Amino acid sequence: MTMNHPIAVIGYTLLGVMAAGAPLIYFAKGPTPEAEQKPTDVPREITAPTPVLVRYADQPVEICIRRTGKELLRLKPDRSGTWYGTLSLPVISPGRTLELEVQTRWPGAPTTNQAVTLEIMPAGLRTSADTQWSHSGESELHTTFIFRW
Repeated sequence: MTMNHPIAVIGYTLLGVMAAGAPLIYFAKGPTPEAEQKPTDVPREITAPTPVLVRYADQPVEICIRRTGKELLRLKPDRSGTWYGTLSLPVISPGRTLELEVQTRWPGAPTTNQAVTLEIMPAGLRTSADTQWSHSGESELHTTFIFRW
């Protein structure tokens, strides 16, 4: 059989078409299940400097504020009974809830209940406040402050 034989020409032609079409089949099938399951980049949360007021009656040794485990503020309070500043918090909108974990330590073991108040003042929305109390004889308060708009 020579290269000009009709069966050889048909065979080589089919072989060429199959070789050229193999990559097209791969792309026509679409992504594999493994490719579809790869996690995509999670968009970062948009934050903004938000005014915060911390109030306390008896001077704590330390107040630490966290959100989702990340420390936002470690404060060594003075005798004034208040601290005012800004924290980088998520942009707050109506219907949103914000939770902050707060740890407060007082010197010794106070003989009376102690209170800590946080006020969050997001731009364009009303101020939201929450007060948490320690119990008499407890020198630490570990709690979650919840704010709703």
